[in-house]
Amino acid sequence: MPFHKVDATKELNNFLKKNPDLKPLNKAENRYYELRKHLKEYKEFAKIPLEDISSECNLTVKELENIEKGIDKDIIHFLIYVKVLNLDLNLQV
Repeated sequence: MPFHKVDATKELNNFLKKNPDLKPLNKAENRYYELRKHLKEYKEFAKIPLEDISSECNLTVKELENIEKGIDKDIIHFLIYVKVLNLDLNLQV
């Protein structure tokens, strides 16, 4: 079976054209991705191991990894992670 190359961006754009009501959800998901990315970048810049964060916030290392990967989408867990790193989260519309 040959490999079929797919342009994910094109497919997503086509999907959103057919389902315009899902555009806000896609936009929110992209913003959440950016927040998680910045959180992980800060953690790596500050050289803070997940074990240290875990010991302060009652979340396991696996749960923290899942937050970074976007598997754990519980906003409370995300906010706990942000608080332990002493970061501010500014929301704007």
